[in-house]
Amino acid sequence: MVIGPIQAMLLEAIGSTGSISAAHRKLGISYAPVWKIVAALNELFSPPLVAPIRGGGAVLTQQGDKILNSYRRLEELSQELARTQLLVIRRAISQRDKRLEN
Repeated sequence: MVIGPIQAMLLEAIGSTGSISAAHRKLGISYAPVWKIVAALNELFSPPLVAPIRGGGAVLTQQGDKILNSYRRLEELSQELARTQLLVIRRAISQRDKRLEN
């Protein structure tokens, strides 16, 4: 997978803090792995997801916002689908229990 929960949390942290350095502190992850994740994401996507700010800091690019929002929407859809399928399973168990009672 190109983007997963860790990458999404990192992108959100960069977006909220305006800095890769502040993001690593916020997430409690060492700076080196965070920097490697950002570099890998920027290499995979065109245009890049994170851009440096002149004078220090970093921001999510328009592409970064788009990818992060798409990932979060995918999570929502997955959860909705899981809830729907769990209801189907629960109903099947409930129907079986009713048949056993009769």
